[in-house]
Amino acid sequence: MDPGSDNKSRYVVLNHSPMPFFVNMHHDNTYHLYGHVHISWDAQCIKHVRKQIEDLYQHEVRMYNVGCMIRGMDYAPRTLDEIIEIDRKNREIEEDQLEDYLNANIERGHDKVRIKSNG
Repeated sequence: MDPGSDNKSRYVVLNHSPMPFFVNMHHDNTYHLYGHVHISWDAQCIKHVRKQIEDLYQHEVRMYNVGCMIRGMDYAPRTLDEIIEIDRKNREIEEDQLEDYLNANIERGHDKVRIKSNG
């Protein structure tokens, strides 16, 4: 079934690791849930990549880190709606902090991936 054919259905792509380009990501009713990166440097990089994709395509990327240690997850099972709301709140809090975090870690030599800014 095509995810774009039924607006009442929601489709979830599950994977142990994050996939910035997941199947049908351009559909408003498709979501990607992942773990593996915990709250590490890798998790911060994925957040940065997600934002770059959103800025480039002017479309929300519905991918969510569902690690139990994520702020708001509280080591408890969550519904998709709860996961989306937790992510929204965390993004508001972290938006200003992300760039500072990335820059501080790059300066310390923790740059597994070189992130170059045009600014």
